Amino acid sequence: MTSKRFWAIVVNSLQKEVRNKVFWVFMALTVLMIIMTDTGFDMFNKFMKQSAPMLDISSKKLATYTMMANMWSSLLALYFGLNALRSDEEAGVTPFLLSFPIPRDVYVGARVVGAFLLSAGQYLFCCFLALLVFARTGVTGIVVSNVIYSLSSTLVGILGAVVLGVLLSFVLNRGPALIVAIIVYFMVSASNTTLAGGSPADHFSDFSVLKIMGLVFHYFLPRMGVWTGISTRYALDSDMSYISLPQEGLHLILVLCLNGLLISVLFRRKVL
Repeated sequence: MTSKRFWAIVVNSLQKEVRNKVFWVFMALTVLMIIMTDTGFDMFNKFMKQSAPMLDISSKKLATYTMMANMWSSLLALYFGLNALRSDEEAGVTPFLLSFPIPRDVYVGARVVGAFLLSAGQYLFCCFLALLVFARTGVTGIVVSNVIYSLSSTLVGILGAVVLGVLLSFVLNRGPALIVAIIVYFMVSASNTTLAGGSPADHFSDFSVLKIMGLVFHYFLPRMGVWTGISTRYALDSDMSYISLPQEGLHLILVLCLNGLLISVLFRRKVL
C-alpha cells in the first residue's frame, strides 16, 4: 500500500510540473540551444575549412553540446528540486496531503524522486533530439559506450542538483533560493574541479577561509562538478586516470544518505 502511495505522489509530481508553463519554456529554450549549437557549429566548421582545409571539427559538435547541456540540465534540476516541496507549501496543500495516511518520509522521497525523474527525462529527451539533429549533418566520432557513460554520469550530477535544491528550499523562498542555488552550484563545481584527484592529505593542509568553504562543498554535498566533468570527458574521449570512480561512487552514496537524513529531519521539524 505504501509503495502505491509513493508512486502516486511521484506521478502527481510529474503531472504538476508538466502542467506548469515554466517547464515548457525550459523545453523551448533547450530545443533552441540545440538548433543554435548545430547551426553555429556548422557555420564555424565551414569557415575553418576555408582557411584550413585539413581541419575538421565536426566530431566535436556532440561534445560541445554535452558541456552546454550538462550545465543547463543541472540548473533545471536545481529549479525542480526547489519546487518539489516548496510549491505544495506555497499552495497550502501540504497539510491536506499529509492528512492522508502517508508517512512524511514517503511524501518527501516521492517528491524528490519525481523532481529527479522529470529532470532526467527532460535531459535524456533533449540529448536524443540533439543526436537526431546532429545526425542530419553527419556528425562523426560517436562512440556508443562513451555516450552511455556520459549520459549516466550527467544523471548522477542531476540527482545531486535536485538534492541541493530541496535542501535550500527549506531556508528560502523559491525566488531567492534559485539565485542562491545557482551561486552554490557554481561554487560546488569550482571546488570539485580544484580538489578532484587530490589526496585527503593535500586537501587538509594549508587552510584558508576559501579552502575551508571549498572542502565543505566538496565533502558534504554531492560532487556535481566531478560527475558532469566525467560526463564531458567521456564525450571528449579524454583521459580520466586522475579520478577514482569507486571512490566517487562511495562518496556519492554516503553524501546522499547524509543529505537524505538531513532533509527528513528538516521536514519533520517543519511547522506546516
